[in-house]
Amino acid sequence: MAARHLTVYSDTTPSPGAADGAAGRWRWSTDAKLLPCPDGRYLIRNFANGVVIELEAAEGRLLTQVSGLAFAFQVPAGVPPELVDRLARQKVLLPPDELPDYDDRVRTAIGRALERSHGLIIMPTGKCNYRCTYCYETFEQGRMTEASADALAKAIDRLAASVDRFSLGFFGGEPLMCSDLVLRFSGRAFQSLSRRGLPYAAGISTNAHYLTPGLFEQLLDVGVVSFQISIDGDRTLHDRQRVTVRGGPTFDRIVGHLRQMADIPDDYACIIRCNSRPEDMERVMALFQGDELRFLRGDPRFLVDLHTIWSSDRKEVVDGLSEQSGCGSDVARPLDIYHYNRELEARGYRTAAYGHAPSSLSIACYAGKPNWFVVGPDLTLYKCTVVFDREDNRVGKVLADGSFALDQDKNQLWTGSNAQTDASCGTCHLRVPCAGLACPLTRFTAGHKACPDQKSIDRLRAWSLHRPTGEKPASV
Repeated sequence: MAARHLTVYSDTTPSPGAADGAAGRWRWSTDAKLLPCPDGRYLIRNFANGVVIELEAAEGRLLTQVSGLAFAFQVPAGVPPELVDRLARQKVLLPPDELPDYDDRVRTAIGRALERSHGLIIMPTGKCNYRCTYCYETFEQGRMTEASADALAKAIDRLAASVDRFSLGFFGGEPLMCSDLVLRFSGRAFQSLSRRGLPYAAGISTNAHYLTPGLFEQLLDVGVVSFQISIDGDRTLHDRQRVTVRGGPTFDRIVGHLRQMADIPDDYACIIRCNSRPEDMERVMALFQGDELRFLRGDPRFLVDLHTIWSSDRKEVVDGLSEQSGCGSDVARPLDIYHYNRELEARGYRTAAYGHAPSSLSIACYAGKPNWFVVGPDLTLYKCTVVFDREDNRVGKVLADGSFALDQDKNQLWTGSNAQTDASCGTCHLRVPCAGLACPLTRFTAGHKACPDQKSIDRLRAWSLHRPTGEKPASV
């Protein structure tokens, strides 16, 4: 195809031809990226609204002339007018005079979403019945006292009765060592929000050792519908890394509980997290090539999430071993995540990379959200679950009456740098799902911000080039 001359105009100079449509002037949205596909075609991924648009090769090649521009342009000749119209409807192309208002609306929406989102990540205990070889926890605090549980219940009642978006998460230690507290706290929030006609969903990170079918159904009944459970590869690798306090194996028990979960027809979501080193990926993939987890194939409720182990989350973030590091970001590391995810998808497993598109604040760390807090067993309020020993992570306390005593300056340290206050974050294609909050801790411990893997154009292209060909794009 012969090259076509691209005419560029300033945002204020009228262009010849129609004011709208293919002959008009446009700006490419900050939120959209044009990416190549392995078959020669292209796709556009809009991170603000989750839309994925597939393009023919010729259309994609023409749009590469304008997709990287930061000024007004005319769409190259040869791009069909109906495609221009579709790109405009999906906020990929914007009229230049509408761009400032559009960006203002996006930034305002990010701020509104951050303020409206409220949540508590509760640690019923700091103890754990496992001793995973890479874990950074100290297991110092025991079970929450009854007086502390009563105070926290009052706080949950207060929030669930007064805010529109409220959720709970459960963390540890191993939270199901105190399953009665998990059921109690989630049940109160679920009932209160249900009475107000508002949605509620809680999540839990658990080793699944105590997750019997009976307890699993009890958790579903009180709104705990999101689970994260780790299996670190085949039996040999997993039982080397994730062992009981006494050093015993755990693989068979966890897989057995997962099988029982899969037999229950209710709606829920379960992330199967695999923590591994690059040299162990053969054993990780052996887990999914074998029969142990075959029952999860084709089950949309289960999602595989591959993670690389480094020295620890805490060491990587605090010591700043990588300029892109952050516990909330899957940064580029030696593990070729997208290659392995494509293989998993081909075998019938959903993956974190391809199972869903990022939505508003979906990859923003909870520590950066102004109204989210981690509640320790002693009712200390933290922002981050990685550095409990840092004084600037202790931002307040839950009082006996259920109110919060907060140090707002400390809270601001975690929440003040975001897509509204950081100009580079505000002009990033990930500003809606990330909000500049991939890892707030990195900003004041390593002197730079951490970015999710989707920030890198190389990682974006890897996502596109390994994207399963059988996946249907979002309807547009």
